[in-house]
Amino acid sequence: AGTRLKIVEAMAFGRVVISSTIGAEGLLYKEGEHLLIADDSKHMAQLVIKVIEDSKFRNKIAINARKHVEVHYNCNHIAKELNDFYHQILRKTAS
Repeated sequence: AGTRLKIVEAMAFGRVVISSTIGAEGLLYKEGEHLLIADDSKHMAQLVIKVIEDSKFRNKIAINARKHVEVHYNCNHIAKELNDFYHQILRKTAS
């Protein structure tokens, strides 16, 4: 429950994240572009090996993850999202 701050922090530091679908629930991401999803131990192990052995793949995911966080999780973007949310609530209460 709650936010997935650890995942966002790791992505911001340019780290490859391998998570389950539930672990990444609520996050904006494209699987295989910003982070990797494995819902069973066999697939998790396969992804870990791929990340370790394939530096080109690892670097691509890490760079994409960092850029994604810079765009979608920066202070200005979060403030705009909150502002829009509050305006929606105010419009509903005014109706």
